[in-house]
Amino acid sequence: MSRNYIFLKKEIAADLFLINKEYQKIYFENTPRSTRLLKIYSRMALINLCGWVEDELKKLGNLSVENLKENRSRDLVNNHTAKIYGFDYDKHLSLRLILTFGVHGFEFIESKTGDANIAILDSVLAKLKKWRDLAAHSHANVIQCDPSRIILEFEKIFPILKKIEKSARKYSRKHF
Repeated sequence: MSRNYIFLKKEIAADLFLINKEYQKIYFENTPRSTRLLKIYSRMALINLCGWVEDELKKLGNLSVENLKENRSRDLVNNHTAKIYGFDYDKHLSLRLILTFGVHGFEFIESKTGDANIAILDSVLAKLKKWRDLAAHSHANVIQCDPSRIILEFEKIFPILKKIEKSARKYSRKHF
């Protein structure tokens, strides 16, 4: 079992705080350039966080796959999980956990994480996805969030993601 931790705060927090710092520098300027830059910084922070969440969820699924003895089994699971793109809780995260840990493992991870935390995670991920889709797939003049708000959402879900990781590691140690 790998001892590398998956959800490391320093990886993403430094980027988000830097983007927010640059955003705050120009916030009170009222020029066309500053307006464009504010929008760009908001998009950057949002896409950066969403990409990080998606990448880390892929690593989480690999906790059980890396211990499979049969190469054929490992390849089969990797082929199925490679088709999962996104970070929506119901469509992506839960499916990835079920495919890699099994239904029993998924229930164990959810029960250790807690229903309230799962609801918060589901809600925040849905909000981030909505914002990301708007920011990435349109040239809208208004971005619904700024870097400081994205940091707040990150601060809500980070401890929950760590609980999920801890539960997944515990399950992996027992069953794989």
